[in-house]
Amino acid sequence: MTFFIFLAVGLVVLILSSVIPLFGLWRVLAISALLCLCLAPYPLAILESDKLHFGIAEGLYVPKTYSVVLAVLALASLRQRGFRKATAFGLVFIGYVLLGSALEWNATPALWSGVVHLTTAVVALGVGISIGQAIRTDVQFARLWAVACLGIVVVQGVFSVGQLLGLPLSVYSEVGYFNAESRAIGTFNHPSVLGKVFLLLLVAMLPLTRSNDLVVRRVIWVATLLSIPVLAATQARANLLAVLAAVFLWIILDTRLTSRRRMVYASISFLASIPVLLVLVPRFLMDPEGGDRPNLLKTGLAQIARSPWFGIGPNSYSDVVGGRDLLAATGFPVHNTLLLAVAELGVVGAVLLFSPIALQLVLAVKGLRLGGPGRDGAMAVLVTAPGLALVAMTGWGMLADGVLILWFLVVGISLSFMRSPRRLFDAPSAVSYLSRRQVRLRSRAVRPAKVSR
Repeated sequence: MTFFIFLAVGLVVLILSSVIPLFGLWRVLAISALLCLCLAPYPLAILESDKLHFGIAEGLYVPKTYSVVLAVLALASLRQRGFRKATAFGLVFIGYVLLGSALEWNATPALWSGVVHLTTAVVALGVGISIGQAIRTDVQFARLWAVACLGIVVVQGVFSVGQLLGLPLSVYSEVGYFNAESRAIGTFNHPSVLGKVFLLLLVAMLPLTRSNDLVVRRVIWVATLLSIPVLAATQARANLLAVLAAVFLWIILDTRLTSRRRMVYASISFLASIPVLLVLVPRFLMDPEGGDRPNLLKTGLAQIARSPWFGIGPNSYSDVVGGRDLLAATGFPVHNTLLLAVAELGVVGAVLLFSPIALQLVLAVKGLRLGGPGRDGAMAVLVTAPGLALVAMTGWGMLADGVLILWFLVVGISLSFMRSPRRLFDAPSAVSYLSRRQVRLRSRAVRPAKVSR
């Protein structure tokens, strides 16, 4: 596996060296971060450990593709105002984690791996704000972003179809186990990860379906609708329902679509959802309660009662709770994102961790009510919020590995979409979300009057 990872990294470096002169270093780094998170969130080395660890990060910290790119991108974004806005939150949260590691928690290698993992998420938040500003104000970058999103869906679709056909198209050994269950995992190690990635991408993609740029608009619509049948191959129940609900809500609530286009998009979405329904119904009938989730919930609540305020430390659930619970020791923490965060970080840490997401929801409600340039970003947050809540309340994967990093990256992008100054949308190169009627009225307002002769 290490050989193929380094081979892939070498090819990527070769490609980047040829495209940087065309698009610029910052743009290439931003697109590379997205591709690493959504296609290749792989470790750059394989470290052997005497003890198998289960948690939100590895037992021993290993740099990953996306963490390296985000670190370089953060350095390149230091002068940008959007990145600096996340500095205050980052300092407070990282300060809390470091203080807890020194005074409250058992400082194991797994805990420090979790600390670096959470720090990377904070960095992704600031980088996301900068990326969101670039998407709004730079047409060329918006097109690159749209093409990258479509490329992610297409590549994951190719891998998924190949896996359903029995081909071992994965660097993970788990592909054989899921192939036996007729479930695809894409380029990840579990089917549900692919669903979470697509759901998070919708937050950043849906507002671009209303871009004034025709290329951006069409590419994003293709990527959005194509993601539905690709997800059907994973049979991940909560993720499939979340993506379907978000897309249908967006189409229904999109008042700027003509009745004909709304009917066309709704019909395509319905046809694409047929395979989803064919795989969802049997899975619900076979396992209506979701396995051992009730027992996992009971164990998680008991642990929170033991140390409610400061928790047991990031990435430490399986080590601490596993000493008295067999399911936790074998890699099954409480299947609830919020409760796992409270168990590991305490109430104080969980509030700090989820404060950007709470701010995102508050601004979305406010933006939808007030309207203005940020309304579409606000509506994208609200139509995906029920699905994200469902996924977060029925699993713990939202905190793990690259999913948490992508989550915070997308939160930063949506915050930038919703807090958009009018001058950015008035810029000549801006990819704005104004309706066609508003664009016509604005063009008439600046049209020179005819001079009679």
